[in-house]
Amino acid sequence: MNYSDKTWQEVATLAGEWTGLEDQAATAIADFDARVAEVADAITVPEGSAQAVVFNNLEWDSAVAKETGAHATLLADLGFDVIEADPALDTSDTARDDFAFVAPENLSAAFTAETLFLVNGTDTEKEALASTELLQEIPAVVNEQIYPLGATSFRIDYYSALDIVDTVEGYFGG
Repeated sequence: MNYSDKTWQEVATLAGEWTGLEDQAATAIADFDARVAEVADAITVPEGSAQAVVFNNLEWDSAVAKETGAHATLLADLGFDVIEADPALDTSDTARDDFAFVAPENLSAAFTAETLFLVNGTDTEKEALASTELLQEIPAVVNEQIYPLGATSFRIDYYSALDIVDTVEGYFGG
């Protein structure tokens, strides 16, 4: 199955249909949605916009989640005002619904949100982004609002999605 163009929920639904486990798939999705709603109610979302980004240390193109992608959708479901990069900055060879890729020299024009979530990011990537001279004036660096989502956050499946929800709760929970 090609799951690069499907959410984990769509994959679970299809797998449930193929294996006769539709009820279990529906229960997993409902439980996940309940957890997202619980965390959305429990956290204090910072003012301003947010972006989910992949930072590649100026070595090659980085990425900004599109509003239609799984990362942006999950963050929006948690209550964040998710924004995209300017479409004119996208260097992708083919149309994508998940991320816009941005050349290193355009990152300061693409990373415009007050809050940045680092997809596939750890404290190492956070420090690299925060110390990059080109990015010293972007809002998230100035406001010190850069949040790593962890090494498993690149492709969202059921487990990594729950991990992201728990991570966000850890940052913004009471």
